Amino acid sequence: MSFVFCRSLCKAVEDDDVSSLQKLLRDVHDVKIETAVLLSAVHLAQHNCIKVLITNGCDPVFQLEGTSAVQCAIIKNDLKTLLLLVDQQHSLDVVDTKPVDVRSHIYRSWYADKRPVDEALFIASGIGNVEAVKLLLECGSNPNCCFYYDDDFLVTCSVLVAACLSPLRHHAPDSAVASAEVIVQALVNAGADVSRRCSTGMTPLHWAVKARLVQSLRLLVMSGADVNAQRANDGKTPLMMAAECDLTAVTTLLSAGASTDTSDHEHSTALCHAVRAQSLPIAEYLLQQGASPDVPVSSFHATGTYTPLYWATTKCNCAMVVLLLKWGASVHQAVSSSSSYITAFHIALCLNAFDLLDVFLAAGFDRAIAYKLVCGGIDNIYGKKLTDLLSLNDCIKLEHLQKLCSELSQPQKLKLLCRITIRRHMVSLRRLCELPLPPALRSFLSFENLCIPYL
Repeated sequence: MSFVFCRSLCKAVEDDDVSSLQKLLRDVHDVKIETAVLLSAVHLAQHNCIKVLITNGCDPVFQLEGTSAVQCAIIKNDLKTLLLLVDQQHSLDVVDTKPVDVRSHIYRSWYADKRPVDEALFIASGIGNVEAVKLLLECGSNPNCCFYYDDDFLVTCSVLVAACLSPLRHHAPDSAVASAEVIVQALVNAGADVSRRCSTGMTPLHWAVKARLVQSLRLLVMSGADVNAQRANDGKTPLMMAAECDLTAVTTLLSAGASTDTSDHEHSTALCHAVRAQSLPIAEYLLQQGASPDVPVSSFHATGTYTPLYWATTKCNCAMVVLLLKWGASVHQAVSSSSSYITAFHIALCLNAFDLLDVFLAAGFDRAIAYKLVCGGIDNIYGKKLTDLLSLNDCIKLEHLQKLCSELSQPQKLKLLCRITIRRHMVSLRRLCELPLPPALRSFLSFENLCIPYL
């Protein structure tokens, strides 16, 4: 098609010359040219030309270089143009509000089965345009329609998930969270399925946690969302995702009945995720709400099972280790690996975390086992000394190990033995705090000063 002809098309749109545009469209048979002309009309808000183009079969949701006419109108917040684009293609009298199963082959060709008004709602929700969403819902858009969110990877999701995703977009405005909260409310009120998963196996509740939509979290739970739903690929629950970063979401989910001891596919609980993220306030709150400081026995037969104490030790996070021990974490619970069973004491020794070794011993780790392990570490360093000069790090480690070996060979203090014995037979830290004890004694028995070595 010649440059002169294309320029004539553009001129007709610029001048809002409907008569000339109708004549020129008779010779246009390329969907890309039609879309380019429609995009030009949308940009210029030439409503008469838009009506002509839609009547002649221009597709308002066809994308040209990643942008469709509907998307352009929504971004511009031109609601009059948006209505023209979606209202003239299909009748809005009958709407199917049943959830669409994207796994069905019937809906693989979603473009042929969905109306522009539905895709417009999906786009508006994903962009975070509150006014457009409300308008489209009033027009009868299906709040349960599903489209490709990512054309490259063929990721499909519902309108509700798209709304939860909007604050996570690149260059999302500061108001994106507030807009998303309003849109989620509108979609739920319109009958959106709150449990519908996207093709990655995540529910709207998972995405609401990820986007930190606190109000939407409460709304989804109140509307019947499964608070313990597990992500398909790794078994993560919304609580596990929240435990890594968001205390407010954690409190909301727990108040809604989220389980603290559900395990994912790696046998990690929500507490494990909080510990790995080194979120001390969240870990403490989970423990206060009844989370087990150890891995559930039912999960421990599996290879690759790691305790919260193990994760805290690998991070050399002394405060987290002390917190877990205060709440009853076992210093002797082993880590199930592919080759052997090791404890957190073994890990601390390998990492040269001598402050943690002192903490584990003060918390009751078996001194005989510890003495054997420390002596083994000394022997290993001496073995290096016979073949090569020791590095500075080896010299420092040897000095610490020799000091620790000497202390382990001495009798343990009586008050520490008493503390270990009392804690071993105490039901829980909460029960200990209920006893009528002097504050200093309660603090001592609660491991408040556990970071101070008592050897």
